[in-house]
Amino acid sequence: MACMGNWVCFGCRITKRRPTWRRVTYTRPESIGMRGNVKCQQCSKLMYFLGPTIQIPPKSKPKEWAKLYDALIEFRQEFAKKHEIGKVKLRHELEKAISELEQRGYNKEREKLIKEYEERLRRHT
Repeated sequence: MACMGNWVCFGCRITKRRPTWRRVTYTRPESIGMRGNVKCQQCSKLMYFLGPTIQIPPKSKPKEWAKLYDALIEFRQEFAKKHEIGKVKLRHELEKAISELEQRGYNKEREKLIKEYEERLRRHT
């Protein structure tokens, strides 16, 4: 289902709305704060995607724009931190599973599963 997503230029305090999927920020939270192919009409820099539901302050309120920018940066940092923690947890879980399977001894299916886990481990590190 389509709706309108907000794209902003923090330098010029300009907003554009473009069609997007309503649940994009729920299913792909990493898209919040990303620069896409939408350019600012004033400075021609790429604009930031904020999703369809964020409240954009009026252009005449620079302090609110600064707060919005700070909140966006904080969100991006927290998201990156959680993503990194998730990668480390996955790596440890895979290493633990491989270790437990290796301790059980030889089994053709078990060896196949170990190789599958090792391949996943290589892809995620």
